Amino acid sequence: MELPQFARRLVAPPLFALAASLAALAAPAGVAAQQAPGGSILFTQVHYGPLGQDDPAGPDATRLSRVKASGGHVTPLTSLVHHVFYNGARWSPNGRAIVYERETWASRSTRSQIHRIDRQGGSHQRLTRGVSRHDNPVWGPGPWVAFVEGGWGVDQCLALVRPNGDNQHILFCPPQSAGLSTPQWSPNGRQLYVEAYYETTGGGLDKPALSDLYRVNINTGHATLVWRLKSGGGESYASLGELSPDGSRGIYHYDDGRELLINYRTGKSLVIPGSSPRFSPDGRKIAFHRKVDTPDFRDFGAIYVMCADGTDVRRITNTIVPDDFYSVADWSADGSQLLLNRKRNTDQGQSYTIHIIDLKTQRISYVATGTAGKGAWSQP
Repeated sequence: MELPQFARRLVAPPLFALAASLAALAAPAGVAAQQAPGGSILFTQVHYGPLGQDDPAGPDATRLSRVKASGGHVTPLTSLVHHVFYNGARWSPNGRAIVYERETWASRSTRSQIHRIDRQGGSHQRLTRGVSRHDNPVWGPGPWVAFVEGGWGVDQCLALVRPNGDNQHILFCPPQSAGLSTPQWSPNGRQLYVEAYYETTGGGLDKPALSDLYRVNINTGHATLVWRLKSGGGESYASLGELSPDGSRGIYHYDDGRELLINYRTGKSLVIPGSSPRFSPDGRKIAFHRKVDTPDFRDFGAIYVMCADGTDVRRITNTIVPDDFYSVADWSADGSQLLLNRKRNTDQGQSYTIHIIDLKTQRISYVATGTAGKGAWSQP
C-alpha cells in the first residue's frame, strides 16, 4: 500500500504512477483452464545515473511504454530524457488514447502538466495550463479527465478538463488545506470520489490526522462527506489506499503496516491480512500480497485472494522463489487473471518485472521489464 499523495509529495516526487483501464469480476463458471492474456498494458521503465540504484538522488528519468498483455514487442510512448519524468498514465475508456503527467526535476515541486497521446505514441497534446502542479489524471467514462491541481504541501483541489484541453476548471476544494488522493470516478461517470488528508490544528506534538472521503457531483461541484477517519495523536497514521468501485468500502493503510477495510454503510471493519490490496470491479474480492518465510529463512512475497467479507482467503502463488516479491497491480476484465509487479533482490541490486498470473492454474507468465500500476491493463 502506498503512502497518501500528500505525504509522498512532502518527501519526494511520485516517480511511478501508472496506468488505467478496467478491472474485474469474479471468474465465471466454465472459464477456460488457461486463457491467453489479452489487451495492452502501460508501464514505466526507470533510468538511473552513473551510480545506478545506489544514487541517493534516485532515478534520473522515466519512460512510458506499452506492451501486449501476452508479452513481446515493447512500444515506447515517450522518449528517455534526462531529468524528465512521466507519471500517472491512464487509458481512455476505449483504449485508443492515454493521459499522463509530465514533470521535470527542476520544477517538480511547483509545476507539472497533463498531456494526451494516442496508443501508438504519436502526437503529444498538452491538456492543462497554469503555473501549478496538475497530476493524477483519470479519464472518466464521460467526456472529462479528472486530476488534482496544486503543489507539494500546499492547498490542492479537484479539477476537470476536456480530453481536447478545453474547459479546464476547479471542481472542488476541501474546506481546509489538504492533500488529495487520486480521484476515482463513479461507475456512471456523474460523480468523483476523492480523499482529503490533513493534520488537525492544536497544541501537542502528536497532532491527529483526518482522512475525509468526499463524493463530488461533476456538474455542480457539490461535495458530500462520505466518511471521516481520525488517526495519529500518538498512534499510527492512516490514509485511504483503496476504494471499492461503488464507493461503499475503503481500505485504509496505517504507517505501521496495517490494512483496515471499512464498510461505510454498516460501519463494520476488518483487518486485511496483507499489503497492497486491490478490489475486483464488483467489489466482491480483494487481492493482496503477504511475506512468506522460505526454508532458508529468506522472504517470498506471495499473492492472496479473499472475499471482501474476509472469508475464503486463498494463496495463489504456491511456488516459492526466495527473494521474489510479488504485488498486485490490476485485475483482468473477467477476473480470471491478475497483473503483478515482481521485485527481485540480487547481489547486483533490485530488478523489476511485470507478470500475469492465472488464478485457476497458478501459471505465471512474463510480460515486460518495468513497473505497472492500478488500471494499467486496458481491455476495451
